[in-house]
Amino acid sequence: MKFEVKTSELNNAIRIASRGVSKVSGNNLLDGILFSTENGNITLYSTDLRINIKTVLECNVIEEGKFILNANLISEVARKMQGENCMVDINNNLCTIKSERSTLKFACSPADEFPKFPTLEENGRLTISGEDFINMVSKSRVSVSLDENRLIYTGIKFESKDGFIEASSLDGYRISITKKKTDYNNGNISFIVPSQTLYDVEKLIKEDEELLIRLTDSHAMISFSNTEIYTRLFEGDFFDYNSLVSTDGTTEVIVNKKDLSDALDRAMIVSKGNVNMVRLDIKDNNMNIRSKGSLGETNDDLEIEKSGENLLIAFNPKYMRDGIAEFSEDNIKMVFKSSTDPLTIFGLKDIEYTYILLPVRLQ
Repeated sequence: MKFEVKTSELNNAIRIASRGVSKVSGNNLLDGILFSTENGNITLYSTDLRINIKTVLECNVIEEGKFILNANLISEVARKMQGENCMVDINNNLCTIKSERSTLKFACSPADEFPKFPTLEENGRLTISGEDFINMVSKSRVSVSLDENRLIYTGIKFESKDGFIEASSLDGYRISITKKKTDYNNGNISFIVPSQTLYDVEKLIKEDEELLIRLTDSHAMISFSNTEIYTRLFEGDFFDYNSLVSTDGTTEVIVNKKDLSDALDRAMIVSKGNVNMVRLDIKDNNMNIRSKGSLGETNDDLEIEKSGENLLIAFNPKYMRDGIAEFSEDNIKMVFKSSTDPLTIFGLKDIEYTYILLPVRLQ
């Protein structure tokens, strides 16, 4: 196998393919990237048996072939090449890379036993802009569960309906819901993707690109630019959270996001250990935020706009701070039903993001 390619484009393709390389397998095949040259293109394949990644770039193919190169090694080598172009020549399991006056040689492996890239017979698809996808995954991340015993909630649910795409995540304590209007005709579909796969895509896709997700009942092919990522889907029923979204309540508060976030930061300094909570005492136009722990206590008063009843309620301060950080506006609206019901937080103008948080029971 022999080909000439732009160094920068090769580096980018290796960066993409490296997302699919196994980090812990100890398997020489899965530690590598399969390079395949054909019809004026070079295709890079990788897999960790969780996801499969394929990315294609144009090059000057001199001799076609397939070989596996160690991912860490080829990544380091390609980054060190200074020339605009590099020549890659693989013969007798020896890879030689030349760029300007530099030459590097290292061993490679035959591609015979490398897992084949899967094919997919789709029964549905979703198209979304790169900008919307990045925004939805970023906002969903805060509520994704880390509990592998409840595997379905380590994923993010996407749902397309009535001209909108909704992404949601939950971990048993909080729920993040992001809703985007779309001009794409996606029909009515829903599916749950492992969050780690989406984080990989989020790092690779650009805002001005278009992302296509082709679906079966159990797997998905995520395509953008010259890259395809094949991943499983989680099967099962996601918790129906719609009944927990409160658009009006017995107590409603408008508060400055930064003031609230700063007060929660101070509360988190002392609210550690078994008493990991902050108490909100809402009266008239004041919200008193108090936290007491083994290290000390904090006490903040925030000016608010309140309608409805006074209320005493408690929350995990980190969960609350993480959620309000995703709002882009200066002020947010907090809707309470009681001291034991979930809190719903909205933006005043931005209706795309909703955050729901369960309270902590007061002793």
